[in-house]
Amino acid sequence: MKTGHRRGRHGLIEYLLIVAGVGILSGLTAASVEAQKQQEVPQAKIKIGTPGPSLSYLPIQVALEKGLFKKRGIDIEYSQFVPQISVAAVLNREVDYTTMPTPAATAVGKGAALKVIALISLLQHSLIAQPNIASPTDLIGKKIGIFRLGDITAFEAQFIVDKFHLGPQTALLSLGLAEQVLAAMKAKAVDAAIITSPQDIVAEDMGFRRLLNMGQLLQVPLGGVVASNEKIKNRPEEVLQVLKAMIEGLEFNKSHREEVIPIISKWVNLTPVQASRAYDAVKDTFSSYGVFSQEQTNNLLVILKATAGLREDITPSAIFDFSLVEEAARDMKVKK
Repeated sequence: MKTGHRRGRHGLIEYLLIVAGVGILSGLTAASVEAQKQQEVPQAKIKIGTPGPSLSYLPIQVALEKGLFKKRGIDIEYSQFVPQISVAAVLNREVDYTTMPTPAATAVGKGAALKVIALISLLQHSLIAQPNIASPTDLIGKKIGIFRLGDITAFEAQFIVDKFHLGPQTALLSLGLAEQVLAAMKAKAVDAAIITSPQDIVAEDMGFRRLLNMGQLLQVPLGGVVASNEKIKNRPEEVLQVLKAMIEGLEFNKSHREEVIPIISKWVNLTPVQASRAYDAVKDTFSSYGVFSQEQTNNLLVILKATAGLREDITPSAIFDFSLVEEAARDMKVKK
């Protein structure tokens, strides 16, 4: 009887092990099928025009790095353009979208058939000065470097001249892109300059002094998503998926600091310490789901009317169309 009882127990154990093994195998098979399904999502090739690596559209880069576009069937490829030709690239279908709303808004005022469909970030510029300049008022009669006359950095510099009463003897010098601005600062060709992030972090490590974060003075949208009217009309589902991935990138960027810092470090070639400082410097400039307040949005038009010759009668509705990003946010139940 004891022997039979032991055999019975052994038989039961063997049976349970077999059942458990089948369950594990079934689970693994289901997981494999699900993984295979994810890998088999058709990937639509989408080109996004950018000015080069810039924290102004960091959430899009985060979404790319974390596979948030891929899971929605989108294969992202960047194409680098200077802002002046980004509009033509969209209209000529060289790219599907750009991250540069400023030239797009100006072009719409001249009849271009496109819209700014989302706004990602506010101004991420700083006023950086030589070590001997302690405050903006020390710039009376000095030279301030900008990217080029007539652009937003020129507006910022003139705003500083007016706000701090620096007078007509304070000169604005057009220097080119951020690298040329830093070179001019290093050569002491200018006393201060408007510099974009994260170059402002690099400038501080070179010994220059941060005088102002311009975003604290001017609440102006800087980065966004632009699409042609044709794209919005004929491919609304694609646009929705792009915007949903962007929104997920915004959410991830906000809540996963330690995972985003290595992305910044690799992407814009900063040390981990510099990348952490850059993250902290711009973290509050991003929108929650691709839309800013009406006042902040209107500020962009005010600047463009002052610097880029945008017609005075142009209204926000002529330039901005947030209907699809609003729909994307509703679908995703984003808290606004």
